[in-house]
Amino acid sequence: MKADFALVLTVASLALLLFLLPAPATSRNTDSEGRDGRQLGPMLDFIQRMFASNVTIKTISEQDKEIKLSLVDIDTGFDNAALLPSVANEVSVILKQRFTELLRDIPGEIDHAVNIITEKQAKSNMLDYTVAVAFLFGAIFDSAGDFFRNERNYTEFVMNPEYVYLNGWLYAYAFGFGAPFWIGLENPRQDCNGVDFVDILDTLNFDLDRLAELPDNQRYITTRKYRLLKEKKLFCITSKIDRYKEASEVNTKMDELLSIVSTYSTLRLIADSPAPEPDPLDEERAKEISVSIDELDEELQSVFQNFEQQISDAYDYAYSSRVSDNLVKIVIGIPNLIGMIFGILIAANNFDFDEVPALPDVPATLFNNTYNLTVNGQAANDFQIGEALWVMGAQGWGYGYYAPYFTRLEDPDPGCGIHDFMDLIRNHREITSLRTLYGSPQDIILGNTRLSVNNLPDYVKYRLERFGGEMRVALHCLLSRVDK
Repeated sequence: MKADFALVLTVASLALLLFLLPAPATSRNTDSEGRDGRQLGPMLDFIQRMFASNVTIKTISEQDKEIKLSLVDIDTGFDNAALLPSVANEVSVILKQRFTELLRDIPGEIDHAVNIITEKQAKSNMLDYTVAVAFLFGAIFDSAGDFFRNERNYTEFVMNPEYVYLNGWLYAYAFGFGAPFWIGLENPRQDCNGVDFVDILDTLNFDLDRLAELPDNQRYITTRKYRLLKEKKLFCITSKIDRYKEASEVNTKMDELLSIVSTYSTLRLIADSPAPEPDPLDEERAKEISVSIDELDEELQSVFQNFEQQISDAYDYAYSSRVSDNLVKIVIGIPNLIGMIFGILIAANNFDFDEVPALPDVPATLFNNTYNLTVNGQAANDFQIGEALWVMGAQGWGYGYYAPYFTRLEDPDPGCGIHDFMDLIRNHREITSLRTLYGSPQDIILGNTRLSVNNLPDYVKYRLERFGGEMRVALHCLLSRVDK
């Protein structure tokens, strides 16, 4: 079951991502953007069209005389439409380099993630196996201890009802208690690797320039095939993104390839297309857009500030939750450990050292006992073997009872927190504020913002999507923690 703190943070993070990450535009007209002005995606689409066509502002004077003021007519304005092709080309080069880098690194990272998953699963299985074996050894030692303590014969395994019932009781409980620790465990061997990813790329001819040249419908079909093949051939990774940070990280990078394909295709189209006709914007709509930008930027800052507090609260909750879980495990484990100690003392209390042969008689007694056991099937307890086996049996049962609690104690530190988020923010500082990217609303409306690589809206969308993926990885210990 997901922990409460993880659920709260997940909801908060999803709210942030839905607010941040741009959704595909459903309309290309300015009226639509005015109505959806407080959504970041449509606003970036609007700014993109402003840069592309040098949006004009239409002001109605008192004499109802229409004055069109183009951004290029303003002394402080920039001809961003002329800059757009070159800026789009620069961003395309950056994206292509990133695409090549991901194609080079992802196979190795898949292999690394597979190794980590295999190692951790094998370690977890081994701990479970020790518990299952401990119960079995407990039954074996108790049965053998009774065999020697009562100096039984081999035939009593099937002929003596008392001994038969005792063994049935011991071994039934041993298998019953131990079965959950060795039946149904996940196979640590993973059936995928980096070669499977390379096969996907070869199958789809996943070349960036080729994909950009495809018609939209064919590109969509190819990207869908990519997703389906990724889920099929790399299921050992994609099915474990909630449990392993390494799996989440490599899956995020595989998804980033699709984001690059989409952005790169759009930018190549922009770079190769003529600038659109100027798009008149009346004074009322200009004011509405200006207010929307201001409100959006304020809300953006508020979301980031609140998110910092939510991460700190989630970390504190995670820490206290783990401490609480550890205390519960200790409180349950200690009585089991004490029970084992008393079991050992009970068995040890049965030792009668007066019956142990004197040192000169040890060789003869040992020979006779061995002969009777191997030839006649008759056990002897001159050397207190039965009591010693009972002591070992008590340890086996005791380990089976307390180990599942003590071996599952966790480090209270979840492993990530506000410092990871702040590191991420420092790396993406410029995309956390519209003012940082574009200046004031007036600068945007009046064309005082010069188009550049850093503020090209389509590239900003890509970086926001990348930021969202990196945030899910950086805060994986909080967003995907599952309490068992």
